[in-house]
Amino acid sequence: MNCFKSFILLFNILIVFVISNNVFASKTITILAENDCPYSCTSQNETGNGFIQDILRAIFEKYDFNVKFQITPWLRSLHNFNNKASSVDGMIGMKVHPVKKELALFPEEEIARYTHRLYALKNSSIIKTWKYQGVTSLKDFKIGSMKGWSYCDKDITQYLNEGSEPYVQALSSEAGTELNFKKLLAGRIDIWIANLTNTEYFLLKEKEAGNTSVDKIIGFFDIPITNEVNVYPIFYNNDEGRKYIEIFTIGIRELRKSGELEKIMKKYGLTDWK
Repeated sequence: MNCFKSFILLFNILIVFVISNNVFASKTITILAENDCPYSCTSQNETGNGFIQDILRAIFEKYDFNVKFQITPWLRSLHNFNNKASSVDGMIGMKVHPVKKELALFPEEEIARYTHRLYALKNSSIIKTWKYQGVTSLKDFKIGSMKGWSYCDKDITQYLNEGSEPYVQALSSEAGTELNFKKLLAGRIDIWIANLTNTEYFLLKEKEAGNTSVDKIIGFFDIPITNEVNVYPIFYNNDEGRKYIEIFTIGIRELRKSGELEKIMKKYGLTDWK
């Protein structure tokens, strides 16, 4: 009798396990992200879809979730998340971003880290004579930036988000990196402020493609860090979101411990930020 009961109990557990896995397999997690290689890219290339996409897929596919990315300009991603767009489960962002905190859950671990750098033409007098002395020392230059971005320094972030042309030339295009690159080469801006990882990856790919104009540009100053610069997969504050942040937190720790995270980063010429 006891053996029979044990068999029935084991059978029921197996049925629940199979049903649960079938439910998970049919579940797609949709995450909003920018086209911002090598973090996240619009389409597969010779390297991949970006290390953020690779990391999230490596974690969630182990639990039989499908991970889908909606690649949109930053401000649209923010708007869609804050307004709970249909079929969206989360977004990629930082705690300093204007995400509605009552909606959002952040995991214990980050998925990336942002730092920023100033770029100029190598033959520019800025390289030889300029010294950073706070945000006021930027105000005489035409600066290429991205609309709505948060930079490492909170004062610089405020200046760039509140400034206007011709001194602050903020772009909202998905191709912002390429456009600012071209504007700097054409002399339409004096300084380009950009994400270091993203920009160095872009310049490397341009050089590999034979674009000799890359050699005219130099990164000459790293922005001081006063803001929170960790990047997270942000999920909604509900039962599913709590499950997702738990899976992610455990998953990225396992990837780091096993060495798999380092392998993902190496594909893009990067190393684990920790």
